Amino acid sequence: MNQFYRGDPLFPQELVTQCLFFGDNGCGPQWGFKRDLPGRIIRWSAAWGTEFEVVGTSPFDAWRAEKEVYDALSEM
Repeated sequence: MNQFYRGDPLFPQELVTQCLFFGDNGCGPQWGFKRDLPGRIIRWSAAWGTEFEVVGTSPFDAWRAEKEVYDALSEM
């Protein structure tokens, strides 16, 4: 996934070359580490360009926040 993003000028190289993406929730933005944000996990979608959001301090935080969304949906 990282090689794919870094090898195509379609993706914002100023962002993707600074990140190590490691996964997603299966249907959307990627989770990753950003070099200049140690101790933070970001979430990024190619549709967002260079914009991203910080979603936690560990991969578990990112997963847990996503799980809470799905749990809330299942209670409806």
